[in-house]
Amino acid sequence: MPGLKSKLLDTAAFNLLETVGMKFFGVVSFAILVRLLPRSDIGLIAIVAGYLAILTPLSLSPHTVLFRDYEKMKGSLNEHVSSYLAFWAWRSVAIMAISTALSIVLFYWTNNAVLSVYLVGASVVLNLNLLQGMIADVLYVSFHQRRITKITLYTNLLMLASMGLLFFYPNVLWYLAILIAWNTATAAWWWAELRKRVAFKFQLPKDYLRNIWKSFSELSFWNHLNTSMMELIYRADTVILALFVSATAVGNYAIALTIGNAFVLIPRIIQKSTTLGLSQMEDKEKESELVSTMLKNSALLAIAQLAGFYFVGRWVIGIFTPTQVEEIFFLTLLIGFGVSLLNVIRPLVSLNFSKTSVKKSFLEAYLPAAAASMAFYFVFTKFFGVTGTGLANIASYALLSLLIVAFTLKTYSLKWKWGWWSDREKSLLKEFFDKVKKKLSR
Repeated sequence: MPGLKSKLLDTAAFNLLETVGMKFFGVVSFAILVRLLPRSDIGLIAIVAGYLAILTPLSLSPHTVLFRDYEKMKGSLNEHVSSYLAFWAWRSVAIMAISTALSIVLFYWTNNAVLSVYLVGASVVLNLNLLQGMIADVLYVSFHQRRITKITLYTNLLMLASMGLLFFYPNVLWYLAILIAWNTATAAWWWAELRKRVAFKFQLPKDYLRNIWKSFSELSFWNHLNTSMMELIYRADTVILALFVSATAVGNYAIALTIGNAFVLIPRIIQKSTTLGLSQMEDKEKESELVSTMLKNSALLAIAQLAGFYFVGRWVIGIFTPTQVEEIFFLTLLIGFGVSLLNVIRPLVSLNFSKTSVKKSFLEAYLPAAAASMAFYFVFTKFFGVTGTGLANIASYALLSLLIVAFTLKTYSLKWKWGWWSDREKSLLKEFFDKVKKKLSR
């Protein structure tokens, strides 16, 4: 157990550095976009992101079963990963076919060729991202987070340098070309790392469909649907907003949404680390201790993030745009508060993934919350405009969080560890931050 604890802390520390680095590069890149492109182009990018969120249920990911069953699978990892790669290829064809058809419909509906072209190109980027994400997850479960962090930082630095072309060609289609070229090069790098770090060789078994089906039937399909519902709640608001306001107004909302995305970065690390830790445990006492500790950390983090943004938020927004700062600040507060409600209970998301029925959690929590959120977005936006969309975020995440808590209480006898942090918990936190400090000093 001490070896596992050290691995988890080391993984979480590098994951934090990766996340902070990605956010830094993301902020700088988005600031360049906002400064160089018309606000209507920013709105177009957000609208396409919303359409891709609607296509998220197609982004099925059978490899997520590795987070739970890696120890059982590592003896035949080549066969399993090869099966998942074959599925990625078929899925990519399906996504491209649907997005192309959708782009044709949008062209006849809006007469906006740029929107249609961007949607098809963004679908190419989506498929490349899914490939990179799968490879990174294989490296993650085999405790290669250190290498993942380095690759992510190097490739994001390359992307930032490529963004310099926009100073000469400030055009949304040039930005799309940069994204496609960068993701192609990055995917090739990840492929080389997969072969090197886990000695991967493509070995597609004759019964590869059985591997895929087993993954879906036991876990991945329902977990993917859960993830898709969360993505739908987070991204579909821009599509609905575009029905009622101009692309410029959507652009302002997109800035708030992008900044609000920062609220989920560290909580996702907590969720991912909790999932990895629970996958190594079979004792309910230890599971309860881990989840309770992470819940307290998540609550404290949510409060700290909101308070921090309240004091420095206007300055952050000023990095992106000098205009309409107060409106964007208010919208970001609304989005951030809604997201924070979910962030607090993310350790329960990990618990449900690892120890309860993912299928039941989809039917009892995620699906009804996503369906209700679409109604919230439509009604609130229709009557209150952009502010209503922000309020609908709060309503949507509040409902999802309540349903997840209710499902957990119903299906798992968690032995809650309330109260302030114990000496053991404080020791674990200190060890974690010492590791982060050590990585930063390298």
